[in-house]
Amino acid sequence: MDTAVDERPRIPNWSNGHANFAALLLALAFVALILTGCAAAGTLAIAPPTRTPPPGPTATPIPPTPTPTPPFPAEIGPRIPHTTTGRGDCLACHQSLFPVSENERHAGRGNDTCHVCHISETAKPADISHSVKGRQDCSACHAPGQLAPLPTDHASRSIQTCMICHTTVIASVPAVPHDAQGKGACTSCHATAGSIATLPASHKGRTDRTCTVCHETTLNVPAIAHQTTGNEACSKCHSTAADAIALLPASHRQRTDQTCTVCHSVSTVAVTTIPHTIAGDRGQCRTCHGDSKIAPLPTDHSKRTDATCTVCHTVAAQLPAPAHPLAEQKACIECHRPQGAQPLPASHANRTDSTCTVCHDTTREIPPAPHTLSDHPGCTTCHSAAAVGPLPPSHAKRTNDSCTMCHSVTKNLPADIPHKVQGREDCTMCHNAKAEQ
Repeated sequence: MDTAVDERPRIPNWSNGHANFAALLLALAFVALILTGCAAAGTLAIAPPTRTPPPGPTATPIPPTPTPTPPFPAEIGPRIPHTTTGRGDCLACHQSLFPVSENERHAGRGNDTCHVCHISETAKPADISHSVKGRQDCSACHAPGQLAPLPTDHASRSIQTCMICHTTVIASVPAVPHDAQGKGACTSCHATAGSIATLPASHKGRTDRTCTVCHETTLNVPAIAHQTTGNEACSKCHSTAADAIALLPASHRQRTDQTCTVCHSVSTVAVTTIPHTIAGDRGQCRTCHGDSKIAPLPTDHSKRTDATCTVCHTVAAQLPAPAHPLAEQKACIECHRPQGAQPLPASHANRTDSTCTVCHDTTREIPPAPHTLSDHPGCTTCHSAAAVGPLPPSHAKRTNDSCTMCHSVTKNLPADIPHKVQGREDCTMCHNAKAEQ
């Protein structure tokens, strides 16, 4: 069965779509309002979305450029030329000793305002490089035309101000280690590089006139105790090496042979000679010369060694041998004493018997008397310059008492006289050269 289609135009259902239509109108009105506002404010711009940059390395921050310190204005006063430690009361000096300028800028100022304008110097004033004892008048040397003129900025300074700023005296100034007599100008040895003793940098510009102002010349320099002839190379014996004959003191560590005789002169004291031979075992001086030995060393020789002895002391040319045999003799001091037959010389005052044969050789041959002594008069009757047997020059002062001390009677006496002597005292009547023929 066919169904008929209704082809009549449809009328919208206003009752169902009324709500939707009202919402559409409200939206259109809202858009119109927005467009009106944008037109009044200008062209509508739609901002693009913000994009976050990718992370990267952190850059080193650049430090700010320091602002230069402006110079002190002209109205700031001069710097304080001395330390202010312990000197907080400025007016203690700058009202009486060193009054401040009487003008409107300082009138009525007190201690609390001083450091507002005056800044203390950071540099410490130089030490006084010499003793001030007896030298309180600074202007005697530190003035125009004197030894050490003041610098330009000290022109108006007075003696009173010297010790205010220069508060420290140098601890010690080394003394001149040599005699200044005959040494001439100091700068002949003490100058720049190349001289015997180079001056330190702090002495640059010093002159000969200033040397003895600071450096005393009272140091006692020991003299050389030996001859320098043949010993010109001082460093051969005097050095800092452990095996040196004579160690140098620490203060001489940098000294050279050239400087030795500049300070040290040769002693004028005569050095005693060695009064005995040093052959054989006598080369070991310490065997006899030392504490509690036969001949103790003097105090200033306490540290000397055998190697140093012959540097100063030479062996005597020849020593006298004992003029008599030692066999059957008593102690030497029995005869060789002040009241004895043959007193000792002054140089032997403290010698003992034990030292005699150390120095005096006993191998000397002493001729015996070729005749008996019992029936003879005094020896000098025959043994004199005008007699039968003159004495040698060394016996000029010998006496009859000393003869038998040295000369014994020979064991091989001549044969007895085979005839009477009475009435025949003049032996030459028969016994002469012609008669013997």
